[in-house]
Amino acid sequence: MNNGSSHSIRRACYRFSLLRDGLVRIEYSPTQVFEDRPSFVALTRPEPVAFRAVREEGAGLVLESGRMCIRCVDTNDAPSASNLRIEIGGGGAWTPDTVDRQNLGGCHCSLDCVSDQIIPRGVHPAKATLHDNGCQWSLWNFSWRAQGKKDGEIQAENRYAGMSLRKILLETNEAEWPEPLRELVHERRKYPPGLLSRAGFFLLDDSKSPLIDPATDWLAPRASAEGARDWYFFAYGSDFKGALADYRALSGAMPMLPRYALGLWYSRYPTFNQAGLVETVESFERAGLPLSVLVLDLEWHRFGWNGWDWNPAHIPDPDALLRFFRERGIHTTLNLHPESLPAGDSRAEAFLAAAGIDTTQVKPTVGERNEALYKGCYFSDDQRHMRAFMEVLHDPVKRQGIDFWWMDGLVELRTTKHLDAQAWTNHLYHQHARRAFPRERPMVMARSAGFGTHRYPFQFTGDSYCQWPVLKSSVEYLLRAGHVGQSYITHDIGGHLGYSGQNLPDMLYLRWLQFGALSPICRLHSAGESERRPWKYSEAAQAGARASLSLRTSLVPYLYSLARESAEKGLPICRSNFLEAPGWEKGFEIWDRYFIGDRLYAAPILEEDESGAGATAILPPGVWVCGLTGKRIESDGAKPVALETDPTLAPPHFFKAGCVFVKQPGDQPAGALPTLLEVHCHFPARAEQGGEDVFELYEDDGLSTAHEAGAFATTAFAWKAGMDAVELRVSPRHQALPQLPAARDYRIVLHGAPAAEYRVGGRPMERVSSGDGAWLHTAHIRGMDTGREQVFTFTASEGAVVYPQYSS
Repeated sequence: MNNGSSHSIRRACYRFSLLRDGLVRIEYSPTQVFEDRPSFVALTRPEPVAFRAVREEGAGLVLESGRMCIRCVDTNDAPSASNLRIEIGGGGAWTPDTVDRQNLGGCHCSLDCVSDQIIPRGVHPAKATLHDNGCQWSLWNFSWRAQGKKDGEIQAENRYAGMSLRKILLETNEAEWPEPLRELVHERRKYPPGLLSRAGFFLLDDSKSPLIDPATDWLAPRASAEGARDWYFFAYGSDFKGALADYRALSGAMPMLPRYALGLWYSRYPTFNQAGLVETVESFERAGLPLSVLVLDLEWHRFGWNGWDWNPAHIPDPDALLRFFRERGIHTTLNLHPESLPAGDSRAEAFLAAAGIDTTQVKPTVGERNEALYKGCYFSDDQRHMRAFMEVLHDPVKRQGIDFWWMDGLVELRTTKHLDAQAWTNHLYHQHARRAFPRERPMVMARSAGFGTHRYPFQFTGDSYCQWPVLKSSVEYLLRAGHVGQSYITHDIGGHLGYSGQNLPDMLYLRWLQFGALSPICRLHSAGESERRPWKYSEAAQAGARASLSLRTSLVPYLYSLARESAEKGLPICRSNFLEAPGWEKGFEIWDRYFIGDRLYAAPILEEDESGAGATAILPPGVWVCGLTGKRIESDGAKPVALETDPTLAPPHFFKAGCVFVKQPGDQPAGALPTLLEVHCHFPARAEQGGEDVFELYEDDGLSTAHEAGAFATTAFAWKAGMDAVELRVSPRHQALPQLPAARDYRIVLHGAPAAEYRVGGRPMERVSSGDGAWLHTAHIRGMDTGREQVFTFTASEGAVVYPQYSS
């Protein structure tokens, strides 16, 4: 019947391999030559497992897993609707000619040049061929395509020369555009398909991506014949989380990000000089807003945009500057345009020699800032070039004390086809960091580049316009990116284009910052003289910024635990509504409100309104607790509720009633393990209903790769709320972390408690009315042993007081 086993079934020119219950690999090879090496996309492809059933049926073969039934007619022809059909458990079917218009979208390579004239609306249909969403679709390419070219350089003046894309869209007739420009704009007016679809399935076409040879860890060509197919079919129904877990198994995990990355970032173009950078850090400290990450833009370079030499006129003593940053717990990344090497760079000759580049045949050209540049003489698919590129040019600067590189560009490929140059550049930087600095978590900040590049965070979204519609679109981009495995999106908070030389309007600045506080990465970004430092705005905006950034810092224990979940399960930190509430029909239409994990709901204000008055949100079905007012809201999932719009407050956010939620103080440094934890217990919808919930806090040293060998701690916070008593159980589950504090203080807060009074050690707990006939109670408990289970039982004043009560 076949030449394989029940795990991989071969039938003539076909091979079927079940990788997960909902993931099957389908290969078609006219020469019957199949490939077992990983590809760039399927980098961590798991070993096949057994089909549930394999049988003959009529003229074909039937293969069953728990989630699908594959029917293949006995033929050597290429896959088509006449010979291949997959039926999905729970309903629905797919054939190779299926056009899926229910796909929920992925993300473009960036938001560069996105303005109110080119906001994506909807999703391109998903088909059996790969819908590429790599760097060729960057909107910066509009200048080439306006010349009628898909790549290359502008060679002649035409009517579009010197025009921005926004100006072209506003002032010219689309019917007269060159076809490549129309193609670009058409592509960017919708999102590319992602992994998730309301149809309950997705086909990932990996037929052409190059292989990775395990023996060399380098690119290898495919040996398959023309017309071969290498497909991965995901069947998941409404189990969207399961689909992301299967994608993680196939393509690789998002790495565990450093804890400090969840703190406050600041970037500015142009970057300050050395004295200005020192003053900036000290100004944030004086404002009570200590930085975690400082991003140095172009001006650190000695030669314009390029090179690896520090600019002595701008930063005369980089070692002293980096030491100053380290002493204050600040981590640093440097901007790179890696496609060009200044001829005057101090390491240029050493690099060219190590790379084996014949300098008698290669001459520098004049760059944009009149510097002599070597460009187009080294390539990212040349292993010798890239070894010298990383070891000679990058490593000496890295060892001075920077933490990771910000790639604002890419290194071109020479001969490799069907591989995105940005994707491969991201891969090379990440893999080199892992090899050269094995004790550090390998990180790089670069643009997205399609399937597989979730493995190389952080994904920054580039230079967008400072406009209200772009702010709203940025939220949707963040959520769509989660559908291709990307959790660590970093936007330019405040935008980049359109306000050079002047500050944003106060409300636009504040609402963008509030969204940033509820984003995976919170990076304030100044462009030109357009400020993003809070104290450069009105008192109300400053107050709102402080409240928002304090909220952000308080969430770090929760966010870091979600980062662990991202690494282990492929789930993004910020989640589309249907990831947490797949049965909520209205949620499929809402792209400006979202879950953070499974128990926090974000409703940032995104509409242009000076006061924000009238802002509303539709909350998921259930009972929610407003994080700003404590008000309890019972939502039917359809009726909008009014949002708290006071600009001096943090952004609107809601906690799921019945949940336990762990925070830290809002002034705690993001990168440090807290010695005080706040445990917030939200009572269920009604007093007569019991409530029960568990949250597992994850902690490690926040910096090294030691967690991969088991050096981490997990602590379960479980609470039960009944008619007569409340119990909070704090249980160490895994403890192999030397840095974990031996003892901790807890601030336990009962939200919406039905009783008017609880007592602590014979004394009443601190209490205030939270409205709706409910109360908020607080207890401060000091010096709890983190290595022992602690059980706290709270009893209402009407019954016996049993507090504190510990058991091990």
